[in-house]
Amino acid sequence: MLPYVTRQLPTEDYGRYEVLLTFINIGTIIGGLGLTDILFRYTGKAENEQELRRLSGETLGFSLVLSTAIFILGQAIAPAIANVVPGGANTFEIRLLIVMIALEGIISVPLAWLRLVDRAKSFFIFTTGRGVGQAILVFIALQSGLGLIGLLYACVISTIVQAVILMSYQLKETQAYWNTQYLIRSLNYGLPIVISGLIGFSTRGLDVWFLAEEAGDLSVAQYGVAFKFSSLIHFALQPYEMWWLPKRFRLLQQKNGIKRAADGAVFGVALTLLITVGVAFFAPILLKLILTEKYHQACMLVPWLSSYIGLKRSAELLNLGCYIENNTRNVLIINLISAVFAILGFVILIPQLKSIGAVISLILAGIIRLILFFVISQATLRLPYPSKSLALLWILTCICLLINLSEFLTSIAWPVALISWIGIGYITMRMLYESSSYSENEIAAESK
Repeated sequence: MLPYVTRQLPTEDYGRYEVLLTFINIGTIIGGLGLTDILFRYTGKAENEQELRRLSGETLGFSLVLSTAIFILGQAIAPAIANVVPGGANTFEIRLLIVMIALEGIISVPLAWLRLVDRAKSFFIFTTGRGVGQAILVFIALQSGLGLIGLLYACVISTIVQAVILMSYQLKETQAYWNTQYLIRSLNYGLPIVISGLIGFSTRGLDVWFLAEEAGDLSVAQYGVAFKFSSLIHFALQPYEMWWLPKRFRLLQQKNGIKRAADGAVFGVALTLLITVGVAFFAPILLKLILTEKYHQACMLVPWLSSYIGLKRSAELLNLGCYIENNTRNVLIINLISAVFAILGFVILIPQLKSIGAVISLILAGIIRLILFFVISQATLRLPYPSKSLALLWILTCICLLINLSEFLTSIAWPVALISWIGIGYITMRMLYESSSYSENEIAAESK
């Protein structure tokens, strides 16, 4: 919908929309309360299907209570929030966003359940159905001349419908339970994740707020567009991550689980870097083809932001040791350290370099976060990563990205970048072949 939305909304309104999205990002961290991570962590040790359903039902019950509390409190303090959010947000817009935030847990728990039990078809129907429905509502709202508020209406309606359907589905599958002991254990595990996420807002949220103050709505709109095109990395990785992230905890309990966990993580990193380089080179071309000229300035930001997203996704794949314990304090500490570097970068660089200053700050924070996650995770749970292959992957990726970032795409640089990218692809395919032992069939057979 991006080409259509950017043509229908004035640049100033699209810039405001990007600012409002950052508020949703903060809110969904609170609304989710790490429920997906909690569910994956504790069901990873479930001994049978009955226990798996019970734990899922307790998580759903927790999410229902949490959603109700967030909705009531959020509506009460909506006027105060509107005064804080930059870009001229009004109270009614904030109230609409709070509805979506409150439903985050009710949506995330059933979707996590579908991933746990390998119901890819149902997951596809529920998520794609919402996407199609929301797209239709956005089209109707903007064609009717409702502008930004119409766009928000479309988002809220589709969120409510998806939440009701998913909650009904989950209640039939597992019911919902209240367990005080499970609540206490979940808060101990989930609160550091929430605080980490709020701290992480500094690396994807405060950048937009700083830009809104220092550079204006046009720069925010272009920056937001560049981030969306760079986020093609997220979309391309989702099929693998949706399968891998919930499985890795259970995999550790099986035969050769340590080796398989390392293989799965490294293959994910290789795939991430392959996609990152592809997006950095080709997304700017796509942007120019489908968006109007006023957004073409965003092309120069896409390779930078692709680098940041590649770092972020790699860190998420190499952090198993930080999540395997019964608390997630290390996650909180790591995110706090990287956030400090990001904020310092925003304060120093954005007033001078505007959007470029923002992305340099993000990349610096991303590098620090990746290194800390890798080192601390390995200290907690040492996984036998193929260090030589990992090092070669990063070298080839840096060659490609530096050529792109420097715009040194001469007749000599192109072949070097292409050969490096082919090298990344070869290593990725080799890792896939070598890691094929952790196929679903073998995992199921060993579980029996």
